[in-house]
Amino acid sequence: MQAIREFVQALLKDKRCLYNEDNILYCEKLFIVNRVMSHVRDELSADKLSLDEMRKYLMDINRYLDGDLDLNWWDDKLVTLNKSTEEVEDA
Repeated sequence: MQAIREFVQALLKDKRCLYNEDNILYCEKLFIVNRVMSHVRDELSADKLSLDEMRKYLMDINRYLDGDLDLNWWDDKLVTLNKSTEEVEDA
C-alpha cells in the first residue's frame, strides 16, 4: 500500500496529470487515474491482484498520461485502447 501512496504523490507533481495555467488548475486525466488506483487498492486489499498485475496497471496509467493509451471502464472492467494500433484489451 505504501507503493500506491508514493505513486499517487508522484502523480500530483506530474505535469501530464495535473498542471496550472493562468491561475487555472487542470487535471483532465485525474478522474480516470483515480478510478484505476482505487480499483488497484481494493483488489490488493482483497488479495485479488498480484504485484505483476499491479505493475501492468501502473504502466497503463503511465502510457495513458503519455497519450499512447486510452483507458475506459466497461461493465466494471478496465478496457485499454492502444492509440497506435487501435487494439482493444481488457486490463
